[in-house]
Amino acid sequence: MVTVKRLLRLFLMVLALWGMGFGNSSAQNKNGVGVILLHGKAGSPRGHIAKLAQALREHGYEVSTPTMPWATGEIYSASFKECLAMIGEEVKGLRETGVKTIVIGGHSLGAHMALAYAAADDTLAGVILLAPGHYPEAYAARKKTVADSLENAKELMDRGAGGEKVYFNDMDNGEEITVLAKPKNYLSFLDPDGPGRMSAAVQSFKHSMPVLLIVEKNPKNDPKETIYNRLPKNEKNRFVQSGVGHMEVPDASTGEVLSWLKSLALSN
Repeated sequence: MVTVKRLLRLFLMVLALWGMGFGNSSAQNKNGVGVILLHGKAGSPRGHIAKLAQALREHGYEVSTPTMPWATGEIYSASFKECLAMIGEEVKGLRETGVKTIVIGGHSLGAHMALAYAAADDTLAGVILLAPGHYPEAYAARKKTVADSLENAKELMDRGAGGEKVYFNDMDNGEEITVLAKPKNYLSFLDPDGPGRMSAAVQSFKHSMPVLLIVEKNPKNDPKETIYNRLPKNEKNRFVQSGVGHMEVPDASTGEVLSWLKSLALSN
């Protein structure tokens, strides 16, 4: 039997938890700064970025880790341009909660997309690139199967079948994978002359916004040359050579990320 005394005790317990910040994200967001973290290709918010996201939350950051249209089982379920618009909605959503200072970051393809989005949004406070990946300008030259898929996708577009899902070849961390996607979406990410090129993201990034770039032990491309050295100079820019593999970079980068964020002296 539930007594009035017991109900009162439960009510006081709920009030105590609420006061500690449970169920109240604004109470946990001590420093008023938001961080959007984007997972990599065939990844998810619960994968390689999860530990870093949790550490940021524990240090007072409001962290958003959306599931993007390049997640496992959803690769290229939206076009490159549509993905950028989705990131914009994520930024808008954070701002609507009262978070005005926002840093965007990501892992692998997520890092590529973070840079591409930041190129068009100079209101952000910084960019975090963790083992950036996705270099379609090199894929076709390295893999004939990818080159064949690109030709197939273009033929389908010419026939007016760009909206029908088809299996295509792609690359993920140096390994060949197969994706089921609409030709128009596939081409938006994989066309070596299209908007999904890493070089396009770098060339479009023209504002002096601080960038943290952490690369894996043996990168397949040279991010220092292809990305870091080509970005606008900023005294807060930082390049870090990690001692771990591509997939382990987010977990191993917690200390570097927290230190860099603190160096920006951000406030809401």
